[in-house]
Amino acid sequence: FVSITGIDVESERMWEVIGDVKKIKSIKSIYLTSGEHTLVVEVFAESLNELSNVHNTIYEIKGVRKVCPSIVLDVI
Repeated sequence: FVSITGIDVESERMWEVIGDVKKIKSIKSIYLTSGEHTLVVEVFAESLNELSNVHNTIYEIKGVRKVCPSIVLDVI
């Protein structure tokens, strides 16, 4: 299971959040963006339950305001 997940971050805690996100093994890529979300990450998990747990872990990081996952249904 894969998700492309947007993360809205308090600007003063951005680098702390990035450091914490880097520690999550299921996250394979982290992008700092100028778009709708501060960060966009790629999450790879063995199950939907694991994917949900990763999103919950991200949400619990101090400085994270919002987590917006989009689960990949197919690669075209």
